[in-house]
Amino acid sequence: LVISANPKHQPPQPNDVRHYFAPGVHALPVRLALSSGDRVYLAEGAIVLGAFDLKDVQDVKIFGRGIVYGGETLHQENYRVFAGDNTKDVSIEGITVCNAPGWIISFWNGSENLTVRNVKLVGNFRYNTDGVQTGTRGLRVEDCFLQCNDDNFSLNGVCTDVTIRRNVLWNLYNGGVFMLGWATGPRFHLENLRIHDNTVIRCGGCCDYDRKGPFSMKLFGSQRTARDIEFRRIVVEDIAAFGRWIDLQASKAADSEIQDIRFCDIQIDETWLPEGEVRGMSESNRIEGLVFENVRIGDRLMDRPEVGGLSLLNTRGTTIQGRAFEDQLLEVQPIP
Repeated sequence: LVISANPKHQPPQPNDVRHYFAPGVHALPVRLALSSGDRVYLAEGAIVLGAFDLKDVQDVKIFGRGIVYGGETLHQENYRVFAGDNTKDVSIEGITVCNAPGWIISFWNGSENLTVRNVKLVGNFRYNTDGVQTGTRGLRVEDCFLQCNDDNFSLNGVCTDVTIRRNVLWNLYNGGVFMLGWATGPRFHLENLRIHDNTVIRCGGCCDYDRKGPFSMKLFGSQRTARDIEFRRIVVEDIAAFGRWIDLQASKAADSEIQDIRFCDIQIDETWLPEGEVRGMSESNRIEGLVFENVRIGDRLMDRPEVGGLSLLNTRGTTIQGRAFEDQLLEVQPIP
């Protein structure tokens, strides 16, 4: 049972929007293609079966208090409930998405200025239900509840000028919470990410060989850039068995640069083991400039890698509480 409180809301008149879904069940013809300037309103009590296509559009708003339901569709990893490509100035606000067949909010290919506010993702138990999966210049996600059975956030491609704040996040068994990059695609450029004041009520850890945690990176290959990324005031209430609290793995091959990633005021309440790993791909291709300040595992301040079970390999310039640390591989120990 998920109970959420919404701010006050003034519904528009049906004639004031292009697509008005009144209370009741509405079956779309598979997917509804939207145009620039469209306004889509889901009234309280409206249940919409289907998905929305946003391609080459700008100035589109999807809002309301209704539900987009995907339980009538078979599982498809790349389903994309909201499929945005080459969009500009799109906002999704106030609605709920339940039982998605696959990826949920998925924007790519040069999209700019995407806002996701007060959106609830619940009952998304099928695999591959990534929450906000995007390569977008100018992304803001705030005041949302995201329950997903894959990455809550999958930030890939070219993703810059990002604010993710005041969200409650529930990762089930697959994927991580904040995923920086993935191994596919011709180019990745992540820069100026501000992720703060979020609560993770659970993070999965689906298997012992793929240990994605709340803070994850899988960034391999050439043309991979990740820099100026800050996580601040994040509470992780529970990490399931086999899950790490941090798992950053990245190459710094040709035309690549992974540096300046900061973790400040992080609280990990419960975890099966205090374990984390940061791994560059080689001695000549390192992850640089990691900063850990006021990171707590349970009631212990991480003032050295051992407290957080933090293994460092092929890194340079890592500091914990202002102290510099060289690479070291740790044997994970149970929490005393």
